Amino acid sequence: MTSTTSITSTMKSVQTGPSGSIDVVTIDRPVPGPRDVLLRVRACGICGTDAAFLHMGGMPLGPGGEMIPIPLGHEPTTRERRTGKPWPRRSEVRATAPGLIR
Repeated sequence: MTSTTSITSTMKSVQTGPSGSIDVVTIDRPVPGPRDVLLRVRACGICGTDAAFLHMGGMPLGPGGEMIPIPLGHEPTTRERRTGKPWPRRSEVRATAPGLIR
């Protein structure tokens, strides 16, 4: 089922800010490919690993181990928004990374 609702080209993302803070930022909305589905997140849990990254101020993936912001939450409650192609009615959706659902 492909949604016919108009979807904007940007969306909100919750990510780590400076140590101990959370930022809500506007990011480009991903465009689903032929094996992807775009989901609308209704609610999202933050796990213990997310909490550790929150206290660290991100993840040490920048040059020289510099902390960079990362998106938080990978335990979403969702509703289908748009697919790259028609999906069988009872398809399995697996989360592989925040922002990337396959």
